[in-house]
Amino acid sequence: MGLGSRSDDGHTINSTSSVPQDTNTTPEKVAAASIPVSALNLINNVVGAGLFSMPWVLLNCSLVTGCVLLVVICLMNGLSFMLLAQCCDLAGTYSYLEMGKRTFGDSFGKTVQCFVGLYAFGSCTSYVVLTADFLVGKTGIFMEWAPDSILDGEKYSRAFVLVMVAILIFLPLSLLRNIEPLKYTSFVSFMATLYAAFLLGYVSFTNTESARLPSQEHRGSITYASFPVAVFGAIPIINVAFTAHYNGPRYYQELKQRSMPRFGKVIFIGMFFSLVCYTFCAITGYIFFGENTVDDVLKNFAPGFELAIVARLALACVVIFTFPLANNALRASMVNIFYAPRYTPDTLPLRLHFMLTAGVVVVATTLGIVCENVSVVLAYKGSIFGSNMVYIFPPLMYVQLLRQQKPHAVMGRSSSGVTEPLLDANGGDAKNRDALVPKDFKGALLDLFTWKHKWLAGMVVWGVVTMVLGVTVTVLHQAHVDLMHNS
Repeated sequence: MGLGSRSDDGHTINSTSSVPQDTNTTPEKVAAASIPVSALNLINNVVGAGLFSMPWVLLNCSLVTGCVLLVVICLMNGLSFMLLAQCCDLAGTYSYLEMGKRTFGDSFGKTVQCFVGLYAFGSCTSYVVLTADFLVGKTGIFMEWAPDSILDGEKYSRAFVLVMVAILIFLPLSLLRNIEPLKYTSFVSFMATLYAAFLLGYVSFTNTESARLPSQEHRGSITYASFPVAVFGAIPIINVAFTAHYNGPRYYQELKQRSMPRFGKVIFIGMFFSLVCYTFCAITGYIFFGENTVDDVLKNFAPGFELAIVARLALACVVIFTFPLANNALRASMVNIFYAPRYTPDTLPLRLHFMLTAGVVVVATTLGIVCENVSVVLAYKGSIFGSNMVYIFPPLMYVQLLRQQKPHAVMGRSSSGVTEPLLDANGGDAKNRDALVPKDFKGALLDLFTWKHKWLAGMVVWGVVTMVLGVTVTVLHQAHVDLMHNS
């Protein structure tokens, strides 16, 4: 069965929900986001500071291989978003916790939700660290624009700037219950992303020599097509670059006139723009700097090159305005784990809502102040939590939900577009449907690895392989760094 099909009697086999929707989530009250608004928020959530790592990806993969990987991973991550939306419909919930419970039981549900929460927490922390890197310190914009001020120091300026950003921006925007109102800040981030792409395109097409560091007057050679071992170190970076799946169910829940075709348009617009932006920056940056390209291409620019300084401000805007999106997902995970079923993210009392939100801001900001390099932690975050969240959990849950539905039910939508209650084979309410099909992980796994689900099985294999490779590369890299440090 595909993502939406018909039974023999003509009824629509659930391309929406196979159980009644959670009554506590009041989903229709938050379904106010249009397709353009949802796509704009998705673009802001996906395209971040990783934009300036894309030229380095091509350095490690070669130009052709890197571009092919960008396209393939973009397609897989887009499919994963659609699988998550379909799982929401089949399970009748927008909660990772409940989806997991209804497929393989309580323990699996809590595991899935914990993985999502930990990934979102890592994202929050990385956004704070990157904010400080873009604004203060040796490579920060204040070094050029506000020298010899409280903003230009090393230790105290970092704390001062991050606390001000947390109080004035992180906390107020993170207190919003829904992500739809963040469309305004997402538009600012969108324009900042366009500027960052313009910078790399401009210096590449005009061959602006003054943009290069004095030690890099010659770009060196460019590898157009090969498959070096370094590809395996670049793949986890591309995986993470197209990941915003911790908010996937929320984007679907908040979509106005929610349906799979409308959500498909959101994913297509968001992922296509992200792919174009990443690919453009990757090619232009790599062609301009060649074999001198570093993991953050902004470090390749001459210190006084004004356009690059403005680009740092643009990227600071992007990561600052993406923080509330990650905070929203992390707060939802904590609510689902600690307060469900009494409360949901939408019904949580204001006092608890404020405490959880402020707690995330305080912890993430503190870590951003004391930890100036969290690259190892973030590498593990992407390899372990990201691979499971994007490539492994969605196909497994989807196949199991189909197995639960197959023998028992048909359903459709009313004329108003609202999902009708599912009836079982005897015409009764399907609330007890889960009890009819065992939460059999082994059976779902065997069903997954059949020809019918070959593409989904491929996603799972990709997730397992990239998880193992990501962890291995990180361990070997850290061992090499430690060895060099000790020697």
